[in-house]
Amino acid sequence: MVKVSEPSSPQESQMIATAEANQSTAVAADIDAKILEQTTLVARIADDFKGKDTLLLDMRSLTPLVDYFVVTTAGSNRQMIGIAEEARRVMKLRGVKLYGNEGEEAGSHWLLYDFGDFVLHVFTPEGRDLYRLEDLWADAPRVHWQEPGRPVQSADDHAAIPSVPEDDEDESFTLES
Repeated sequence: MVKVSEPSSPQESQMIATAEANQSTAVAADIDAKILEQTTLVARIADDFKGKDTLLLDMRSLTPLVDYFVVTTAGSNRQMIGIAEEARRVMKLRGVKLYGNEGEEAGSHWLLYDFGDFVLHVFTPEGRDLYRLEDLWADAPRVHWQEPGRPVQSADDHAAIPSVPEDDEDESFTLES
């Protein structure tokens, strides 16, 4: 067993406290970077599945409930489900849990997938005009998520990621290529 001695001076105590704070800050920065990476990937999935006007909003300074919103518009209910389900599938492969979803009933104008640290909002054009989420959260900074010069991908590019067997609890379908 290693015996830890008490700091011998106030300066040593301050050095230890500073080192611990720096370590905590580094861990928090790593977590923030990972969340932003996941959120950016979901925005790219929406874009790859032909979502329109895709925005990534930084909510951290406005609410303690969520770090980011991904907001996009789909041309149909089928496209809404396709975008959301592909995001769910890819996040599940990365170990990100889906905590809840709303709006999957027929005729819905808004589909919401809650991944805990970020929320995906997929609207029909009518739903986006009606709810105006980006206006409601107008104070949220917009994050530039598109890589300069990044070619638009096709849905087939996500086919390289294998399908995940569905849990008995999860009855939603998986989009297959």
